[in-house]
Amino acid sequence: MLALVVIGWALARDIGHAAAPTFFRRMDPATAGAVGFMIRLGTLVITGLAALRVAGLNPQALAVGGRSALSCWASLRSRRSGT
Repeated sequence: MLALVVIGWALARDIGHAAAPTFFRRMDPATAGAVGFMIRLGTLVITGLAALRVAGLNPQALAVGGRSALSCWASLRSRRSGT
């Protein structure tokens, strides 16, 4: 699984580097940097999900775990702010 994530990371980096000149020609530098980041992030998310799928984790377990983590974070945040 780790090997798949590392390969995905390298792939995302290479896609970002390959597409960067096109973005910088067609957009202002700030927008091009943000678009490049979003493409790399999307590639990493897809690779991570594929690696978890190969490892045997079903999407429902991932969704439930993410929802639980988000609700815990929101609860801690509200306690810290005093509301």
